[in-house]
Amino acid sequence: MLLGNREAAERSLAVMRSLDGTPSPETDKALDILESRYSAFQIHGKIRAGVQYDSNANLGPDSNDLSLGSWRVRVDNAKAQNSFGAYLGADLDMGYRAYRDSPWWLVGDARGFWRGHANSDMGKTHSREAQWGRAAAGVRHFDSSTLAEIRMKAEILDYEFYQNVSAYGPEGMFLWAAQPGFHLILKGNLEQRVYFRDSKRNGAHGSLGAYGRAFFGTDKHELLFGGRWLGADAQEKNYRHDGWEGTARLLFKLPYGFEIAPFVSFTRESYKGPATILEAGKRQDERFRMGLGLTYNINESWSLEAGCQYANNHSNSGLYQYKQHFMNAGIVWSF
Repeated sequence: MLLGNREAAERSLAVMRSLDGTPSPETDKALDILESRYSAFQIHGKIRAGVQYDSNANLGPDSNDLSLGSWRVRVDNAKAQNSFGAYLGADLDMGYRAYRDSPWWLVGDARGFWRGHANSDMGKTHSREAQWGRAAAGVRHFDSSTLAEIRMKAEILDYEFYQNVSAYGPEGMFLWAAQPGFHLILKGNLEQRVYFRDSKRNGAHGSLGAYGRAFFGTDKHELLFGGRWLGADAQEKNYRHDGWEGTARLLFKLPYGFEIAPFVSFTRESYKGPATILEAGKRQDERFRMGLGLTYNINESWSLEAGCQYANNHSNSGLYQYKQHFMNAGIVWSF
């Protein structure tokens, strides 16, 4: 199968059956899997759908009455709004190499996501539903101990076809398998963002991060940990910022097809100006997130997913102080 000769593989399989005397449909399936694995063109994807609950779907503060500097003001529709909802997503990954032993691949991906909220009050701020899409293409070099790739991407996040943010630019990754049980991963991206209804926010955004991934136990549980630098250079000074983020994530592979994945992250962002014209101090944000994901693999193609997440954003501006609880449950088809 590695040499691309399925007829020879089937003849060998027939000889094995004649010696064994027992037909095995699993071996036919194994040949199909190997043919797909060794194919010069690889395509994989997932389609998911589910329901969700968000205690703060608009990432708002506790009240419409806010303290901004030395002022006490009322901002309509700023208060946190909770909502039940639904989501639908699709991911597609593709790869192609010209010949079997080549370490070079042409790669690409396309992704889409939609979510909708049942709370009709969110329609006042044109945020009751949102669509996100992405397409990217690039090259990958892959050998026994390293993987390096660079892609050009284009993304768009749209709210009710009324307001949107688009982004485009390069992204890259380098992975080194220093040991069979430990990987070093470097990631970076640089993108130009365009805000359809707020051009003052337009500008370059980027990040650069380093992570370690360790495998442990007989079931190859995973630990991912590391951090990244964040930066933004918007047209308006008050929207420019830099910062950093630290994160850790575990993946436990349990019996009977269950997987559990807890995570925690902390982000700090320092802005070059105040959040509003009523404030004098430069905006400072600190965001803590933690959560848990649960997956039940029914078979190779179907799985159930569920998760919960807590976020707490502390800011010296009352407009950006919020807490959020989020839960979801759904079904996933993989191909």
